[in-house]
Amino acid sequence: MNIRLALLTVAAAAALVSAPASAQQQGPYVGIGLGATWLDEADVKGTPSGKFDFDTGYAGLLKGGYAFGNGWRAEGEFGYRNWDADGAGSGDLRAYNIFANALYDFMPNSNWSPYLGAGAGVVRYTSDGLAFSTVTSNDQSNTWGVQGIAGMWYALNDNWLLSADYRYMYTGDAKLDTSGASTIEPDNTIHTVMLGITYRFGAPAKPMPAAAPMAAPAPAPAPAPAAAAPAPAPRAPETYIVFFAFDKSDISPVASQVLDRAVADFRATGSTNVRIEGNADRSGGNAYNQRLSQRRADSVAAYLRSKGIAQGAITTSANGEDKPRVPTADGVRNDENRNAQVFLRK
Repeated sequence: MNIRLALLTVAAAAALVSAPASAQQQGPYVGIGLGATWLDEADVKGTPSGKFDFDTGYAGLLKGGYAFGNGWRAEGEFGYRNWDADGAGSGDLRAYNIFANALYDFMPNSNWSPYLGAGAGVVRYTSDGLAFSTVTSNDQSNTWGVQGIAGMWYALNDNWLLSADYRYMYTGDAKLDTSGASTIEPDNTIHTVMLGITYRFGAPAKPMPAAAPMAAPAPAPAPAPAAAAPAPAPRAPETYIVFFAFDKSDISPVASQVLDRAVADFRATGSTNVRIEGNADRSGGNAYNQRLSQRRADSVAAYLRSKGIAQGAITTSANGEDKPRVPTADGVRNDENRNAQVFLRK
């Protein structure tokens, strides 16, 4: 059992280190968890009498729920725990539970959040060849159970998040019959540490909007003598906008095409300076969004310098979440508000 537990725990822990980042949103979700569990003992009452001790066990769960977008979640859980008898006993003790949980995320619009929860439901204990002295138990017993949950999740992106939590379960009394006159009564408290992964269906499915330059109107040509052909109107400098993925500041292939046009027009229009403004949507805190919008402006500036525009011709500024293209409520993600605007000036 120890080898099996180690493999499960290492596999779950390995999943926990593979991270970019994101945040919670409204909608349904499903998930799985693996971990370690501890049951102190089980009393053997009758003749013979005594106590079972148990090795550290392994646990798993399946869950499905709904996040309401305000920090609260409602969840259904199916759990499984298994312990091997230690010391004088042998065999396995198992516990299955079906619980309804309510949980609260303290930072639902961040890339990570601590959470607390509570749940209640039914628990079934099952003995499989659980032997003590001269008696053996292959029985099952149903009872009630409640649990408290404390943990932390981290969002890999809009859909996937990883979690780690501690679960304290308290159950009603359970009695498992044996082949003799004894009964086996498990301890009422179960401790579990769980690592999990969750998939959220509420993530936005639409692609990042295509970036397109916003052209200022060209000035009307000056009147010319009737006999002379009018001179072509000078090309006016343009304004460009590029978009970014959630919580990102790297230049996408689409954005690089827009910036390449900006570089060409910088030279064609005789522009002498470039002003770049970085922006963020309203998901996350103000201070973080201010830094993120500056990183976006700096990324655009670095790209323009790599294409030959002098550093002295470029200025950057960060608007944070203060100049949205699309007004939204606080905490709401919006693809069009994650951008940087490039202004060419003569």
